[in-house]
Amino acid sequence: MPWIRNFPSLKPSPPPPPHYEELSVNALLNPGLNSWNNTLVHSLFNATDAAAILSIPLYARTRTDVRVWKATVDGAYSVKSAYRTCSDLLLATTPVQNNVCWNSIWNIKIPPQIRSFMWRLAHQCLPTRVNLLTRGIPCEESCVCCDLLAETHMHVFFVCSKAVNCWEHIGIHNIILELLPTADNFTTMLFDLLNRLSPHQQSLTAMVLWSLWKNRNSKLWEAIDHTSSFIVTRAKDTLNEWSCMQRAKLPAHNAEHPPKWSKPPVGIIKRNVDAASFNNDSIKGYGMRFRDSSGLFMLGKSDYYYSSTTILESETIGLLEAIKVTISKGMHVVWVETDRKAISDALATTNIPQNEFGDIISQCKSLLINRTDFVVLHIRLLIVSLELPYLTLAPIFLILYQLLCTH
Repeated sequence: MPWIRNFPSLKPSPPPPPHYEELSVNALLNPGLNSWNNTLVHSLFNATDAAAILSIPLYARTRTDVRVWKATVDGAYSVKSAYRTCSDLLLATTPVQNNVCWNSIWNIKIPPQIRSFMWRLAHQCLPTRVNLLTRGIPCEESCVCCDLLAETHMHVFFVCSKAVNCWEHIGIHNIILELLPTADNFTTMLFDLLNRLSPHQQSLTAMVLWSLWKNRNSKLWEAIDHTSSFIVTRAKDTLNEWSCMQRAKLPAHNAEHPPKWSKPPVGIIKRNVDAASFNNDSIKGYGMRFRDSSGLFMLGKSDYYYSSTTILESETIGLLEAIKVTISKGMHVVWVETDRKAISDALATTNIPQNEFGDIISQCKSLLINRTDFVVLHIRLLIVSLELPYLTLAPIFLILYQLLCTH
């Protein structure tokens, strides 16, 4: 059973010792206590595994143990998270993907559907005739447009006479001629070309690639073959129309300004909390600060611990400690600001996540029963626009870091 949260395999590296194959994780805990049996863990596992196990946080849990999905915040499986996990694995094992910047596709200023087309194009998964034959689908091999050579991605978009005429129209054919002899494959060729172009040329090139494929399909299915001039004009017109629409929307986006810290209304206390990691994520810490309606500092608190908790869990622990401080100090009408939407969403719903994050949320909820004067607010924090009022936790984290350096 996979259970070591910060191991890639989620399992101990060597097999269990003889006679301990059926040992459960519960047996590694001190009876009646929410803590690891340090001596037993070190006696059964090697030093690396033991350190990883002892760094796993143990939270109070009142629910039955269930399987959780590590790749999501709430521990529930989703196709999106599985896709991202598979993409990360491919990125780490495929040499071609390590040498190209896939994010550059999503940064090109083109319509979203054209970005999706570019992603499929870069992965060479368009249904060219060679691709279809490779997958066992019977069809002719020659190019739909020129009927001369095999229809590969490289031929359709860079070698075919139709494509060559289009690139000459927009003035980048010479760059393509320079890159073709040294291109290892189509993906490398595509990204090398994009890297040689200006942002505007990248947008136009992407649109021409899309228009070329659209023309290929219209000839295949409708027997309509457009001229190279028409293909380029369609690409330019579509790009201009979309750009005009984006410019029309721009004032609405500009109206959104980064939020600034503001004083709470009279009679209300505002508390800000944040978390940080140190020493290659082996140490986590949190800090909080309470201020009154005049913006004056009331009290603050920070702490750190050796654990494999996530930053989200650390910020939620900070929230839990803030609730305890609020109760112990007899505070009333407290607003809490957090930049983690997952925290505010989890507190507002009855569906509590099944993972460790959910265990901390459960503790927060139990303390907040009948405390309608305690409100958790989500704020959108833009790091690039931070102003002085937002740096309220900096002194707390500076002190925390200094304490860590002295140990």
